[in-house]
Amino acid sequence: MEIRNVKKEDEKEVIKILLDMQKLHIKGRKDIFKKENFIIAKEEFLNILNSNEKEMIVAIDKNDKVRGLSY
Repeated sequence: MEIRNVKKEDEKEVIKILLDMQKLHIKGRKDIFKKENFIIAKEEFLNILNSNEKEMIVAIDKNDKVRGLSY
């Protein structure tokens, strides 16, 4: 595994991980998390990429596939 800053080309994989996490949250706490609450918009993702105040890092495998993230 390698840890690095997120790149624009990681967007699809990052969004998939975030959506999977949201599904788990909804399943576990329907009283708090709603299906229509989207976790991150494309615009927000791009803002994070260009921000000096926010950071998003990803864990990637040997095939450069995103396996985890933090932001």
